[in-house]
Amino acid sequence: MNFANASWDDKRRSPYREYLPAADGNLLRQLGSTMVDAANAVRDAAYICGQSFDVLYGTSGTADDYACSLHFIDGARPKTYAYTLEYGGGSFFPPYYEMQHIIDEVNAAMLALCDGVSAPVR
Repeated sequence: MNFANASWDDKRRSPYREYLPAADGNLLRQLGSTMVDAANAVRDAAYICGQSFDVLYGTSGTADDYACSLHFIDGARPKTYAYTLEYGGGSFFPPYYEMQHIIDEVNAAMLALCDGVSAPVR
């Protein structure tokens, strides 16, 4: 099961699953959890980690998908992992005082990601 297999076209809501090697999936979940923990520690926020399709809304063909898939199309390309961070709350455009808190949360997540990728993978 992968995006290059045409026999799965138009069957994405069946038992279909995108292919991702277990080690890559584990690394993405580990780093994602590290980022969420850091963001939530800023002010006891409620960020969660998961694939956007499962925890937010259906997505396909996003920039994250494209960045990750290039390695599968051409193994000579480096692996690229991508994350999408979405903040919750009331308004799509929160007031500036609320955005200041969100900026602090996202900065904490990004710093945790940088620390996480520089640390040895267990």
